[in-house]
This record gives sequence, structure tokens and C-alpha cells, in this order.
Amino acid sequence: MEANIRTIREGLKLIADVIEEVDNKPKRKISYRELSGDHITGGKITQFSSTGIVDTASRSILEVSDNGLRVRYANIQEVTSPLKIQGNLSVFGDIFSDKLTVNGEIKAGKLTVDELTADTRIERTDSLEFLNTDNNTSGIGLVWHNNESKHKLLFRSPDQFWSSENISLPKDKAFIINSRVVLNETSLGSKVTSSNLETLGCVKDLNTTGSLNFDIIYFIMINKSD
Repeated sequence: MEANIRTIREGLKLIADVIEEVDNKPKRKISYRELSGDHITGGKITQFSSTGIVDTASRSILEVSDNGLRVRYANIQEVTSPLKIQGNLSVFGDIFSDKLTVNGEIKAGKLTVDELTADTRIERTDSLEFLNTDNNTSGIGLVWHNNESKHKLLFRSPDQFWSSENISLPKDKAFIINSRVVLNETSLGSKVTSSNLETLGCVKDLNTTGSLNFDIIYFIMINKSD
């Protein structure tokens, strides 16, 4: 029994000597820039800074996982590669683009583009406005392209619209000036009082209130048999 106690005491003393030797052994100091990221896992590093990263956040902002990058707010000065957005895009401000191709829906407070290609229907709740920073809107309007030519409806100075094509109205429609009909499919308006007609077809019930001049008069005699 005493031998066993002696053996235990010697073992405890040996352990104590080893612990004391470890405590008294001088600890190696980590040199400047010697710590590698391979020695760090878990935990939280605050006020982190590197050549390309400065972390001044007071709460979690950025999450990186196998599913991708998640961030609530992003302040990006420039995107230099193609950007694909699978969800909806809401813009509260101005959009400036050299060329914009749309296959879906765009909602924006203001949209400014030099060229817009849209394979979708555009619905508007206000008028379509053509603006020119030089205070000159002449030559601006609508242009339809086909493989061979362009069909145009443009505004031209002074204060007129110009069309490259014929303008056709349905048979029950008319041209109206000052809320009065001036021309429909079969007649001139009653307020049209002056013209320079050079050729006039068959006239029925001709009434005049002034002079009536003829260069040549042809009479057709109709004989009535008894």
C-alpha cells in the first residue's frame, strides 16, 4: 500500500515538474507580418483592414456563402462587366444609357436614353414629349423602319407636321379646323368659302350670288317627241 502511494506521489511530482518547465519556458514572440490566415478560423475580427479592404462596420453587412454574396446596401461607383438581374429592377432616379434593350418591364421615375430597343408593350399615363436642349425640335418625331426605307411623321418649322406617307382616315371621319369640319369623304365644309379650283366635275343645283364668267358654253338640246 505504501509503495503504491509512493508511486503516485512520484508521478504527481513528475507532472508538476513538467508543468513548471512549460510555464517557465520563454514564449516565442510572433514577428511583424508573421501571422498567416491559415492559423485563424472562426471568431470575429473587428476594425479589419488590408490593402484592398477597410472594415468600419458596427454590425453585419456582408454575408458570403456557397449560394453567393448577400449584402443589403451597396454603393458601387462602376460595374465594368456584364450585369444580369433575374428579379425585378426598381429605379428611383435617373437612368442614362447609350443603348437600352428591354425584354421585360421597366419602372422608373425618369428614363433618359439615346437609343431604346424594347420587345415589349410600353404603357404610358402621360403624354409622350420630345425634348431638345438646343430649343429646336424640328425634324423630331416618329420613324418606322423596314428593310428598304423609313416612314416618318415629323415636326418641322415653322409650326407644321410633315409625313413621308399618305394619311388615310376612316369614311366616317373628317378634317376639322377650329371645331368645324372642312373636309370629309363626300363634301367640303359649309365654312369653306374660297378656292381656286381649275377643274370641276358635274355640278347640280349651282347657285351664285356674284358674277359668273364662262369662257366656253356648251348647250345640249334635247328634243321631246309628242
